[in-house]
Amino acid sequence: MVEVIKQGRLSVVPAESEHIDPIARDIRASDFKECLWLGFTPEEALTEAFNDGLALTLMAEGKPIGMMGVVPHDSTTAWVWFLATDSVTDHWRDFLRGTRKVIAYLEKLFPQLINIVPLENTETISWLSWAGFDVTNRIYDINGHDFVYFVRCQEYSRSVHSPSSRPVMH
Repeated sequence: MVEVIKQGRLSVVPAESEHIDPIARDIRASDFKECLWLGFTPEEALTEAFNDGLALTLMAEGKPIGMMGVVPHDSTTAWVWFLATDSVTDHWRDFLRGTRKVIAYLEKLFPQLINIVPLENTETISWLSWAGFDVTNRIYDINGHDFVYFVRCQEYSRSVHSPSSRPVMH
């Protein structure tokens, strides 16, 4: 198995179909609700994303504890996704330290990463904000549940339009 990224006791590897069942079986309650609200079982959501784009598996000591990836929207934009088990919280330090490495890897493929997340999932929204995503005020009602749109643009973070990248005038 080829490691894409290693952080402490966690590694990110190319996903295999055998990883889907253990993750779907033990999926976090928040991810379970999100899948159902979008009209999927966890196994269906993981399988569809696995088949439609690039999928990576988060491994902890040889065990799959999460799956993530991108599904192309166009040549520069992709839907980014992540579904995990509660075991992620057992490795929260390594998980947070590896987050930006994974995002940088995905941004090499697609400079703009987008998706939606349930508005009530404040923990995920905080994590996305911390990871550099812009959680917008665009709210979508999907099957009677509010979802908020988020985006991360690699180009924006390196452009002169980004406040942190503007030259200082003296």
